[in-house]
Amino acid sequence: MKIILTALTIAALSSTLAFAQTAATGATAAGDTTGALAAKVSKEDCTATMGKVHMGTETNWSDTEAKPYLDQMSTMKMTTKTNGTLTTDDFMTACQQGAFQTMK
Repeated sequence: MKIILTALTIAALSSTLAFAQTAATGATAAGDTTGALAAKVSKEDCTATMGKVHMGTETNWSDTEAKPYLDQMSTMKMTTKTNGTLTTDDFMTACQQGAFQTMK
């Protein structure tokens, strides 16, 4: 009887641990977008990226420059200070939060 109870206890614990592991990774496997924002990006890396994609010295970006980044921010449920306009500050804030890491 003792052997059966021990075996049942071990089986129950094994099932619980397997379920906990699946539950912990389930959100990421299902495409949880908040996981992407967990990875912070340095200010230096964001400045370098911005230098490659924003050709002007103006604070506000042109519509052509801004569109892919505004679209990505929208996908990530992020907003800008002025709706539909991307500024250098908006770009840096979103970039440092990891919003653009999946973009090529």
